[in-house]
Parts: sequence; C-alpha cells; structure tokens
Amino acid sequence: MSAEPFKHDGQLDDGKKQQIVALSGRTVLDVGCNTGELVGWLNSVGVYAEGIDINPEYIRAARTKFRDLKFHVGEDLSIFGDNECETVVA
Repeated sequence: MSAEPFKHDGQLDDGKKQQIVALSGRTVLDVGCNTGELVGWLNSVGVYAEGIDINPEYIRAARTKFRDLKFHVGEDLSIFGDNECETVVA
C-alpha cells in the first residue's frame, strides 16, 4: 500500500473529488466520513465506498441521506477484512 499526498482544506470541490477518484482503486473506505457526502458521491460515479465515523449522529444522518450505502459507527477498523478496500481516505 502506498500513500499519495493530497491536501484537504475542508472543502471538497469538483477538482478535489476528481483527484480522489484518480488516486483511488475500485473500493474506498472513508475514515471520518462525517455525514457521508464523499461516500455518496463516490458511489454515484461508480466507485464503491463505505464510511466509518466515531460520531453516531453523523452516521445516522448519513444512513438517512444514503439509505442503500454502508456506514459504520466506531473507530475499530478491524471490522474490515484484509484487502477489503483498495483505498482509504481519512
């Protein structure tokens, strides 16, 4: 696994989203996904993504907005199997 430099300053505009897609594999885990906007967008452009966040209220909001996508509450990344995700965004 390698890390690609990507500076995120708080706003995910279209250019930054396209950078993420270009650097990502076919499966993405968004650690600290907040209310799931990036996960929702990635899935809408054909990249399978799941999200995890420690804040249950954020995950509740994400699950409400994106009912068909997977979101997890917590910080234990061991729930994901080896090689389950090609790319991790944090």
